[in-house]
Amino acid sequence: MAIAITNPNSSKAYVFAEKAEDLTVTGLSTSSNVTIAVYLNGNSVASFELTPHPVSASVVVRFREILNAILPRISNTVPSTTASYTNPVYVRATQSGTSVDTSTMFCFRGGIDTLKTSFSHTTHWMTWKPQVTRTYQWGKEVLSFIKPKSTSRTIYGKIYFADGTSSTVTLGSFSSSSTQVSICSVNCSYSRIKGFSSAANKTVLAYDVYGGDIMAHRFIVKPTRLSQREFLFMNSLGVLDTAFATGDVSRDTESEIATARISGQEVELTNDAVEHFKVNTGGLRKRRDMDQWQDFFRSSDRWVLLQGDDQRRIVIDSIESDMTEHKLSGVSFTYHYADRFSGRHYSDTALPAFDYSNYEND
Repeated sequence: MAIAITNPNSSKAYVFAEKAEDLTVTGLSTSSNVTIAVYLNGNSVASFELTPHPVSASVVVRFREILNAILPRISNTVPSTTASYTNPVYVRATQSGTSVDTSTMFCFRGGIDTLKTSFSHTTHWMTWKPQVTRTYQWGKEVLSFIKPKSTSRTIYGKIYFADGTSSTVTLGSFSSSSTQVSICSVNCSYSRIKGFSSAANKTVLAYDVYGGDIMAHRFIVKPTRLSQREFLFMNSLGVLDTAFATGDVSRDTESEIATARISGQEVELTNDAVEHFKVNTGGLRKRRDMDQWQDFFRSSDRWVLLQGDDQRRIVIDSIESDMTEHKLSGVSFTYHYADRFSGRHYSDTALPAFDYSNYEND
């Protein structure tokens, strides 16, 4: 019997790592091992040997684990305008000089069960944000979708102004490819919307982002709150997403100190102070709000946005959740920076002349 690979994923237009099914290599000789090689973008990225089952003369390749090991991690940078990437993967089985390949599969990180048979990641944005989302003037926003083979997409923004008028702008175009399935991302930040000439001298109340058969997503622009925090994270669909916590923020410091007694005097060897931040999400009004924060807490890649474009990877310490459907709910959680940099910034400016008359108030 000739060597062959059974690939249950071959019927899928694209494969999420968490939903990838195992491959089975059959028709093997039981007298020698079979070599499995994995190719990403045409380059061999993994190779290993397996021993065939002595009775069935076959091996099972755990494709999910392979994808989680070889697929590149997402960028933690919101693109300035647009970005896209594609991950073509195929597997080769070789025994005694005979090789067989799977067909090329387009594979991406993450993955969830489809919500219903008509649901498609090519017509819905890959986010758990509510379809109508609050955003802020300083915030970063990014939306992503899957573009199938032989399709092109133009993404538009419809901007709504305080004077009752609106304007439609082009946020990005993605060309057709007969061979590639791509994940495409669009910068939807308020700052980018204000960069279009039609919005430059007007007050923006809201804007919709849509394209072709892709469902519109609406951003409502709200005033900034002093205690807000914005977080970037890899969501369960494997793309960069954002979340805003609008509740109270507090901090405390935990210190791990090592000392030694030298010549009768105690000296401090190390003082590893870790600053912890406790943040409240603010009121959660919708089921999708709750879903998005659950997605955030389950993520393995999270960053907090600091002053300007600076950001730091964070680690969640604890979560205190009070999520009750149909009632105003919220979550408090504590995090610290993955590195020990404090995240502080100088904010000094030129001082005015000393005001003798205001001495008591300084």
